[in-house]
Amino acid sequence: KPSTDGHTVVLTIDEAIQYAAEKEIERAVAETGSVSGVAVVMDPRTGEVLAMAGRPTFNPNRFNAYPSARWRNRAVADAYEPGSVFKVFTAAAALQEKVVDPDETVDCGDGAIEIAGTRVNDHAVFHQLTFRDVIAHSSDIGMIRVAQRLGRENFNRHIRDFGFGAVTGVELPGESTGLLRPPSRWSALSLASLSFGQEVGVTALQLTAAMAAVANGGYLMKPVILKQVEDASGRVVKAARPVAVRRVIEPDTVDVLTDLLKGVVKRGTGGRAAVTGYTVAGKTGTAQKIDATGHYSMVDHVASFLGFAPAARPALVILVSLDTPRGEHNEGGDVAAPVFARIAEQALAHLAVPPEDPDRALRMVAYRPDASAVPAAYHAPTPVPPAAGPVEPSLMPDLRGFSAREAATLAARQGLIVELKGSGRVAAQTPAPGTELEATMTCVLTLSRRSGQVAGPAGGLGGPEGPPSSTSERGFTPRERKIAP
Repeated sequence: KPSTDGHTVVLTIDEAIQYAAEKEIERAVAETGSVSGVAVVMDPRTGEVLAMAGRPTFNPNRFNAYPSARWRNRAVADAYEPGSVFKVFTAAAALQEKVVDPDETVDCGDGAIEIAGTRVNDHAVFHQLTFRDVIAHSSDIGMIRVAQRLGRENFNRHIRDFGFGAVTGVELPGESTGLLRPPSRWSALSLASLSFGQEVGVTALQLTAAMAAVANGGYLMKPVILKQVEDASGRVVKAARPVAVRRVIEPDTVDVLTDLLKGVVKRGTGGRAAVTGYTVAGKTGTAQKIDATGHYSMVDHVASFLGFAPAARPALVILVSLDTPRGEHNEGGDVAAPVFARIAEQALAHLAVPPEDPDRALRMVAYRPDASAVPAAYHAPTPVPPAAGPVEPSLMPDLRGFSAREAATLAARQGLIVELKGSGRVAAQTPAPGTELEATMTCVLTLSRRSGQVAGPAGGLGGPEGPPSSTSERGFTPRERKIAP
């Protein structure tokens, strides 16, 4: 029987971002002596997985050459206790239920609290902190106090809404549900333990998707890795579309929580996650592992950083997790946060996400040197007077048909600020071709994936509860990116 051409699978993975994630997680595992490491990068607006890297890894084409323990995708198959990165979702639940105010003072018990006859110690001694500082400095006791106000049922409902305890439905085999017991099986200590990320098992993808809900304005998006399927002629026979599973928190809660998470990087445990030119929001985690005796180890832990950038208009959510890093300084803020920063810096540059710092936003403008200026120690000949008449004005080029990156580069060379709408190639543009350009004008490029079709405004998200055209005060619409030189 003659062979026939099969279908082509197109992934959401971005080659450049995947390379950055692979390179940085391999470097981090080697430098810290970690047992393993994982990094996940997601577009929070669509749920598209842009990168997913793990170490140690294996070659599926030669799997027999590797130990069977490596035959898995760590980002979806491995469930682990997340530690303090889980405080993001405790805080989200507390703010949503209005049981705490960001500037309210919380009693942190001088570093300890007794629950059901068990003494729980904080990682540092805190007396009283505002809830803002409870997040920034990652106080376990402060989070316990707030979780106690929520109660079991409320807390359980909110963390399940964020997707914990269930598969995400991503198009990958071997996905774990994680571990989240029903409240009927909780002990007297469970609410306290869960509040700071113990007694719960999560996957890297679950954590990333949950944080994407904070970044995109409150919607849990179904993670997507299969973008489309094409037949032998290039015709799309199946295409994925963003699916909003549910709204998990309201826009007002998102704004307050984002502000708290920015404080983690600005003045808390996540300072090494900062990216020059951008505001980062995120949370560190240092989760103790269970040792051979069945108790939490005082030595071995999982170090993590989970965050998004830019904080005002998030383009990326990134999780970095390192299992059992070694060395004197090996907590999440020490070893995972810098890896987040390096991946984010490369990914934001690749996607041409404009910096939030105006001093970092460069524009290309026409340069005409002063005829009287001469280099030092150089005697120029008598200058020739410039030709009489006006200088030719710059005109808007015709960018239709170019790819988004090609068009953005050409427009930037004209000194324009570029805004992209849609995806694909340029179908329409403003200003129109031939328009006389002025300094700092904005160029809007409307993209379409179909020849001859002009893409309209970015559409809403699918699913039972599709979000509106804008989310919260973040001001973005799904699938819309702004690009500047």
